Amino acid sequence: MRILNGRTLGDSFGKPTSHHKNGTSVVDYIICDQELTQTIENFIVKPPTYLSDHSQIVTWMKTKQHINSTSNITPTPISTTHKLPYQFKWENNSPISFTEALKSVEIQQKLESLINYDTPLTKEGVNTFASRMEDIILHAGKSSLQIKKTKFRNKISNVCNKKWFDKECRLKRHSVRKLANQKHRDPLNNDIRNEYHFALKITKTR
Repeated sequence: MRILNGRTLGDSFGKPTSHHKNGTSVVDYIICDQELTQTIENFIVKPPTYLSDHSQIVTWMKTKQHINSTSNITPTPISTTHKLPYQFKWENNSPISFTEALKSVEIQQKLESLINYDTPLTKEGVNTFASRMEDIILHAGKSSLQIKKTKFRNKISNVCNKKWFDKECRLKRHSVRKLANQKHRDPLNNDIRNEYHFALKITKTR
């Protein structure tokens, strides 16, 4: 596996993707295997915005498929959606609890059954094996760890249409965006970073 950050055309120096008051760092990655790396053309880290502490990352890939006419486009079949996997809280005693769960008789029997299973060397066989392994890990997690509760975010409304969003608010927002661009160009400048987070804090309190 290879990380595209810092080693791909468009991001030779590994620009920071996370921007916080205490500093910047690279925490958002695009990872691909060796074969897929040959198809990567560019990778960029977009400038930060006042909407998030993280910068958007984008990559371009070469494909061998050519579409000559829109009339030849085959409609994409509607795929079924799947629930996201459980997320567990990882606390100080979690390694011990999870390890003990993996050592339990029930889990060991499931693992032994999976190991002895004659997995077909096909796509379906590999998917079945991976699904059974996932079920074993989830079962151990449910019996030993606390499950994180999903928090739903309210729909973000367009503040520009609000009556209170006057000329002063627009100027403040423009100032914050300008500082965000400066911080992106010079992420190690502490003065610019502090000025940006102070301006962002003032904007959010309005």
